[in-house]
Amino acid sequence: LISNCDYKVPPHLSMLATQFIQSMLTHDPSMRGCLGDPPSSSSGTNLLGHSFLVEGFSPSCLPSSALTTSPVFTDKFPVRDEDSVPIHSSAVQTSVDNTTGCGSFSPSKSLGSSLRKMLGLFSSKDKFLDQAIAGLSTSLASRTTDYEAPINLMVTPVFISKWVDYSNKFGFGFQMSDGCVGVMFNDSTKIGTTSDSAIVEFTDMKGKTFSFPWEDDTNQPFPELNHRVSLLKYYIQYMEENLADSIPFLSGMKTISTRQKIAVPQLRRWARRGDSVAMELSTQLVQINHITDHIKVMIWVYNGDLLVTMMRTNINQTISLSSPCPAAFRSRLEDTLQEVKELAFTKASD
Repeated sequence: LISNCDYKVPPHLSMLATQFIQSMLTHDPSMRGCLGDPPSSSSGTNLLGHSFLVEGFSPSCLPSSALTTSPVFTDKFPVRDEDSVPIHSSAVQTSVDNTTGCGSFSPSKSLGSSLRKMLGLFSSKDKFLDQAIAGLSTSLASRTTDYEAPINLMVTPVFISKWVDYSNKFGFGFQMSDGCVGVMFNDSTKIGTTSDSAIVEFTDMKGKTFSFPWEDDTNQPFPELNHRVSLLKYYIQYMEENLADSIPFLSGMKTISTRQKIAVPQLRRWARRGDSVAMELSTQLVQINHITDHIKVMIWVYNGDLLVTMMRTNINQTISLSSPCPAAFRSRLEDTLQEVKELAFTKASD
């Protein structure tokens, strides 16, 4: 049975454990994982670098009872201060049904054509962060006097208003200021829904996107994705019940959607460093949240110009990076430049 790959993975195993087993017990040898770098003729992966072995939750200590019984960790979420604090416990028990497969594969059929990748200002996906770094560096290299007030362009992008780091169990979830919600799972698959929860988009590990209406599980066109849809519901519920909205009062500012043909924005990469979290979206937008100061900095493209929006508790401004950096922005943009450079070293998920 094993040689024919006729087996079932126990439903209580984690997603990463399931994926690890499937990568070993694959009928096609060219797709099978290797104990080292795979040869050029193989599509398998290096099992020694698999996320199941190198990532995930590791407790700092175990009770002696763990020698005979499974240890029990806390099932409480930590108290949250504001809109964005990581969840540190990976042993949180949820009400999500975990009886389906891991879903780290492509659905077997498609509803309509899959969405094309966004065609933006830059030809290469990784060029946007390079452009953001260049724009910040150029603006910071030019100084204005303390008496020159920056020109507020009175526009602001759709941005990430809530986020939750649950990457030591499932992945990173976020909610946009227009109500869209997305999750990037630890295996780089993604799922999200429109602001009205009418459409769900799932992107598999190869970058192929499938769209389908959000209906009851009985009418789900991709039943193998039921578990992922349930996790999406869980993220939505958790952010709704536990995280306060961080959308400031944008008096007189026009909100601009930068996602063009994309129904649901996707997270390309994110990184947490010290007091900041950096996130790059598929909409040519990178956002840096400075948690203690409650300041958000967004670098984005509008009408062919690279803009930076700074959101604070009592003031929100958008300026062009083609202009010299105002004195009032300098310190924060210097920090932002360093965070964007660090983010560029993080592997993108597509």
